[in-house]
Amino acid sequence: MRTLTRQVLFLAACVGFAGPLAAQDKPGRYTMTPTDGGFVRLDTETGAVSFCSRKDTQWFCEPANDIARNQAAQAAKPQVQLPSEQEIDRAIDELERLFKKYRERLREFDRSIASPTPSPAPAPAPALPPMAPSQPKSL
Repeated sequence: MRTLTRQVLFLAACVGFAGPLAAQDKPGRYTMTPTDGGFVRLDTETGAVSFCSRKDTQWFCEPANDIARNQAAQAAKPQVQLPSEQEIDRAIDELERLFKKYRERLREFDRSIASPTPSPAPAPAPALPPMAPSQPKSL
């Protein structure tokens, strides 16, 4: 009887473990789509998407959302190129030139307010030519 109990327990254990193993190996759970450098794997039960590629002699699968997140982070990084020393010097020289021109115009404006230039005197009216004495006319 003990042998029968052991066999039943062993059979129950095998069936208990076989269920989850069979679910994992169910045909059609994953769909594979070839891409450059590997393939995309879709888990049809969970909807998880992974990118699988070969590194050395082994295949590795990385969740696609991690790849997308890394690519988005790389794209979001600003590509900053600092100006050279010569470009900075040219920019400062240009600012100095503009500032000097501004100060010069401001001084001219101050001078025009402080001492306004008198307006030119009106030109004298042209003289009329002398008239000949007129003779009274008889009627």
